[in-house]
Amino acid sequence: MNFRTLKPILLLAVIAVFTLACKEANTTEEKIKDETAVEQKSDAAATPEKTSENEVALNPPHGQPGHRCDIAVGQPLNSQPKQQSNVNVNPPHGQPGHRCDLAVGAPLPE
Repeated sequence: MNFRTLKPILLLAVIAVFTLACKEANTTEEKIKDETAVEQKSDAAATPEKTSENEVALNPPHGQPGHRCDIAVGQPLNSQPKQQSNVNVNPPHGQPGHRCDLAVGAPLPE
């Protein structure tokens, strides 16, 4: 092979290397930004929210630290639990008495 034949091949190889190197660097920077944002969100979610006027802690979403299932999400943590109704409702999947043909929490027919 002569240099004339190798020149375009080498040029394409150099362009490919630089293109891939730049693409990997951008991906790494984006991953770092995403991980930082997730850490900041999880740090904020780890503590119950407080309102600025009364400084009352609010019930965080289900699964978050400090969540109370007996009161609604977003309600003050010092709230009284909601009253249970006498209506039988469809329990969560896998619980005794669950019916898959009804939505979870829907009233069960008597």
